[in-house]
Amino acid sequence: MSSPAISSSTPQSFAAQLMKSHQHLSLSDFYLGRETVLQKVAWVHEGHADQLIVKGETSQTEMATLTVIVRVDHNDFWMMSDGGYARPSIVWKELAEVKLTCAACSPDLEPAKGIYDQVITNLQSLQRDIVTPGYQMGKGFFLGGKGVRFKLCHMLFELSTMHRVVPVPVYNVKGDLIRPEAYQHSLDGAIVELHFNLTHWAIAGRKGSLPSDQFIAEIKVIQVLVPPRASNSSMTKKRVVQRHLDPNAPVNKKSRIG
Repeated sequence: MSSPAISSSTPQSFAAQLMKSHQHLSLSDFYLGRETVLQKVAWVHEGHADQLIVKGETSQTEMATLTVIVRVDHNDFWMMSDGGYARPSIVWKELAEVKLTCAACSPDLEPAKGIYDQVITNLQSLQRDIVTPGYQMGKGFFLGGKGVRFKLCHMLFELSTMHRVVPVPVYNVKGDLIRPEAYQHSLDGAIVELHFNLTHWAIAGRKGSLPSDQFIAEIKVIQVLVPPRASNSSMTKKRVVQRHLDPNAPVNKKSRIG
């Protein structure tokens, strides 16, 4: 039995927002719900990593900003304003190293739910295109549990002359920027329009561990389409990122932050 386009608990305005986002993203070459997305991107080696870039005839390289509609999974949600950092540990030696992370899973509303299998198929194909011979597939991108989920991250600090906090460009259903302290109650369980870049690292084995291929999905923009139950998003002005997100702007414009 197919899923309903909306549920009894989903207001018509949110259902319309979801449909509008799907129709808008479907016009983009980089929507993971389209089978043709693989023809528009390519892997290129940059420094110690491989970046997924826009395939083109020019010599300039531009990272491809992939788009998708997903639900932010309640499990593995670490997008609090401080990433849940409490003290130095094996994972984070200091606050400056913290990455905010969460898991994306299948939304339970159509039309986004109906194409989620295509999303996963495309991501798996992108992985296979850049595997390192003799390396095992890392476990940090696709996650276990019920259904197929994948991990997203955002580097909390940017190093220039000193460490500078970089908020996640997260916008509520009205297109207004969400305050960092409101990330959890605004995102945890929400259905969102997600824009992200994909990077591959070939990690050599050490101290008895096997070499592995690791993939990082770096968040560029999150637009809330259907908020979590009993959620009221917060708004604020920020100079680092745009304050208002125009839902009618071309898809590639949404990734231009500043």
